[in-house]
Amino acid sequence: MRKGHAPQNLSALRKFALSLLRQDKQYPKRSLRGRRKTADRLPNYRASLLGFASLG
Repeated sequence: MRKGHAPQNLSALRKFALSLLRQDKQYPKRSLRGRRKTADRLPNYRASLLGFASLG
């Protein structure tokens, strides 16, 4: 992670993920930290953020 382009690549992925969480309409009153934790715990919520159909 510390060599080559890895830091820039991980930064881009992080910014992409945070922008998806900011655009969320399902839990608009939840903090960004809360939405991050919810996405970690609920696979269907994570899939909805990524634009996939829910699996359940």
